[in-house]
Amino acid sequence: MENQKNKSNDEQSLLPNKRLNLESNASANDPNKRKKTIMLPITQHQLIEKIKQKAQGSTCVMVSKNWYNRWEAYCLDLNNSYSPGPIDNLDLLLDDEKTVKPDLVKDIHYFALPVIAFKHYQSWYGLKNPSHLIEIPSAIQTEEKKHASRVVIKKSKSEKQLLKFRIYIVGSLTNKCHKLTMSPNSTAYDFHNMLVDHVMKIPPSTLDLWVLNKKNSHLMRKLNNSSYPFTMTEKLLSNRFDSSRFAQKIDLSAISFDSTIASCLDSVCPKTPEEDDVYYLAVKASNNNNNNKDKSTPIFLSMATTSTTANKKSIRGLRGLQNLGNTCYMNSAIQCLSNIPQLTRWFLSGKYVNDLNTSNPLGLNGKLAEAYALLLRDIWKPDSSLISATTSRIASISPKEFKSTFERFNPHFVGFHQQDSQELLSFLLDGLHEDLNRVKEKPYIEIPDFDDTLSDVEIANRFWEYHKMRNDSVIVDLFQGQYKSRLTCNECKKVSITFDPFMYLSLPLPMDTKWEINVVYVPYLPSQKQLKMKIHLNKDANVKNFKKHVMENVLFVHASYKLDHNHLLVVEIQEGKINKVFRDDDLLAAEENEDSMNLYVYQLPETNNLRDRVIFPVHCFVTTRNDEQQNGSPQQEMFGHPIILAVEAYKFKNFYDLYAEIIYHLQRYCCSNTDLLYERECDKPYDIIDQDRGIETYHAHTDTSTMSEPPNMVPVLNLFNIHLFECSDISSGATDDEDFIFPALGCHSINWVQYDSIVDAPIIKQGQGVFIEWEPSIAERVFGAISSPNIQNDTNALNIDTRAWFDYDELPSIGEKQEPAMITLEDCLNEFTNDEQLGNKDSWYCPRCKKHQRASKKIDIWKLPEIMVVHLKRFSQVRRWRNKVDTFIDFPLTKLDMSNCVLGNRDGQNLIYDLCAVDNHYGGMGGGHYTTFAKNIETSNWYEFNDTHVDKISSESVKTKAAYLLFYKKRSSVMNQ
Repeated sequence: MENQKNKSNDEQSLLPNKRLNLESNASANDPNKRKKTIMLPITQHQLIEKIKQKAQGSTCVMVSKNWYNRWEAYCLDLNNSYSPGPIDNLDLLLDDEKTVKPDLVKDIHYFALPVIAFKHYQSWYGLKNPSHLIEIPSAIQTEEKKHASRVVIKKSKSEKQLLKFRIYIVGSLTNKCHKLTMSPNSTAYDFHNMLVDHVMKIPPSTLDLWVLNKKNSHLMRKLNNSSYPFTMTEKLLSNRFDSSRFAQKIDLSAISFDSTIASCLDSVCPKTPEEDDVYYLAVKASNNNNNNKDKSTPIFLSMATTSTTANKKSIRGLRGLQNLGNTCYMNSAIQCLSNIPQLTRWFLSGKYVNDLNTSNPLGLNGKLAEAYALLLRDIWKPDSSLISATTSRIASISPKEFKSTFERFNPHFVGFHQQDSQELLSFLLDGLHEDLNRVKEKPYIEIPDFDDTLSDVEIANRFWEYHKMRNDSVIVDLFQGQYKSRLTCNECKKVSITFDPFMYLSLPLPMDTKWEINVVYVPYLPSQKQLKMKIHLNKDANVKNFKKHVMENVLFVHASYKLDHNHLLVVEIQEGKINKVFRDDDLLAAEENEDSMNLYVYQLPETNNLRDRVIFPVHCFVTTRNDEQQNGSPQQEMFGHPIILAVEAYKFKNFYDLYAEIIYHLQRYCCSNTDLLYERECDKPYDIIDQDRGIETYHAHTDTSTMSEPPNMVPVLNLFNIHLFECSDISSGATDDEDFIFPALGCHSINWVQYDSIVDAPIIKQGQGVFIEWEPSIAERVFGAISSPNIQNDTNALNIDTRAWFDYDELPSIGEKQEPAMITLEDCLNEFTNDEQLGNKDSWYCPRCKKHQRASKKIDIWKLPEIMVVHLKRFSQVRRWRNKVDTFIDFPLTKLDMSNCVLGNRDGQNLIYDLCAVDNHYGGMGGGHYTTFAKNIETSNWYEFNDTHVDKISSESVKTKAAYLLFYKKRSSVMNQ
């Protein structure tokens, strides 16, 4: 560096090639060794200003604008600011915290300060990390070559001294002057907030501002003479003969809110070299009588407007966001949040800086909040050069930096896959909350078991206090409400009540509460035909309710049938096997494969007590052996669907009784007449069980008094062999009665059962099942054979005709669900607060029963937040199956009255909400697109944000069937309703 030789030795020791290094000064960063200079904050500020004036042309280093502003606010005692802490330039570095970002702009991202000034900063506050000391020329040039991008560095000018203001309130005496000191680098927006909060001390509103004429010596003498004060009047300021004689009114609508105070004042009243930096101002709250403006809308962004015609160039908040690749879900959520008045005002005012939590492990050390604030500032930045002359559109901005930061908080959103806007919104609000959480160390809180002596109000307040002890941020203040959740044990009726916070209302759509189930009804008598029907059932209905619907459908067509829901067995069949047996209190909608279930309802015989009978399945299979397997084990293949039998166990004491009962029920599936199953009586003994299984052989008895075969006919012998089995895992077949175990083949394996030869012992017990083994030729003769060229050419194919198992009469559907003419948001709220029966997988641990139990759940809204986000549950997913509902939901744009929906609204307060934004989703599950409808804060007009395109729309266009997220803001109690 050419001019480095002329610098002092102190400065040269601080300036190596690429990065400044103060590590040689061992005491610099050691708080125990560093000699601290006691200097008042205001004195620090004065010293740094003098150094900046005298050190023009010297080597400068970067100081983050964020840290510098915190330091300046601390020195000038603005907004009760605290010490800025060690010098922190982390926002100027890339993720490795070593490389300087390539796109930094002077006075936007950082300030250029002389090295000697930096040394003073370091002696006062320390340096957070040695890598945060950055020399401007060498560091920037190195990054410029590395990234091949142009970095704009404006030539430094001498920094201005502090600006001093004497402010007079119109209508007050001049001896009540307010004195104010601010940095020339402070923005017009900061100055406006200072006037509103500390001088006028009024809510955010529009101001009228005058700069008094310092060249009017008569006026200056009167103002400086406190012994003879006078009232500052608007008539004096607006002299009708000479408007600039005493003061000049500032057109605030022409000033950009991020302009510096110095530049604004230079454009309004440029100083002569001999003038000092004291400005005399007069201010009053503006009487805005523009009827086109919504009186409820805070005009915190517009500062003021004296124009009666709307100028598109002055409307803020209309910046589109570029689609980085399937990022419309992110753009729409950001545009919705951008048009939340309270949150945007809070961020743009810079108040978020005081709440940044850099030590919260659940957040991103404040980086997510800073990235969002920067993006929000870009969205609301007015600039006439950003408007195209040909399209009159405001140029869009890229949210690339924000997305990169957000991906660090939640890696699920890394890349450019399609995502859900509601999920992003949820994580974004959660991330902002953690980054802005005012609780630095979260205490451990054990929730007590409240007794019945406390009221709901007291319990709710306790829960909210516990929540605020760990979570306290602007997000909680604006977006979080409180639920009342009640759980009731189905067994002992124990009631448990909790109060939980929520960020948004996730409302189910009423039309999604019914579903269609295909059912096959199998009568017990083989002479009755199987029936197929469709049942329309509420998703929260249990199996007992399902049985009643089946009975209604059957009796509607066959009124003579005798049916009792207690004599119906509901099973799921997959690939010819019983996969599960359902209990009466099971929820069908809780099953993993609810959309593809094959439900069969088997009728059981009429009896006073089913406990006296053994209920078991009968499965058919064949054993085959092809040419290649002569020396190998045979192949076994099941066919048909199971038969369910219920027999009196004490009457079945040999295999012939069981054999004859099975033959009787096979009549339903026989291909022609019963001659293949029955024959004339004979006395020939025969084997009906498989000796290869190690089971003894028994001879048939001719006592068939309990059977129902044709007169003078007995079953044909040796059609099949009988094998008994039981499941090694019986949980899949458990029913209401713990003693009643049903062998469903959904288990992992089966065990063969050897017959107990004890005299008078039942041939089969509850929990066992039957396999009947057929020779292929016999099975083809009884059930028929399929004649198909494809099967004939396949020597391994099973060609038994099983069509009889699928031969049933179709029943017409009764009581089909009907879609309502129109579904409203109120309908969704009512559906949300209805009682819900929890499924088996959502069982609740009952403290009274001391075990997990089925329970009913009811959720009520106890407290609503300032900003109510409504999530319409258009997407549903159960395991692999997803669906979207595109039904139109009617919702109000204004005056949504939630007073009667809030359980905790004991004082009858009017809870009125107005819509301010809508997040829309177009398309289906395979792909879609997100857009935003939002009400502009300044104009109260509705606009559509479609990535980079922003267009004005009518309020009638806001309601569509694409509405996915609704953002409502609560009216204040003083607002005109």
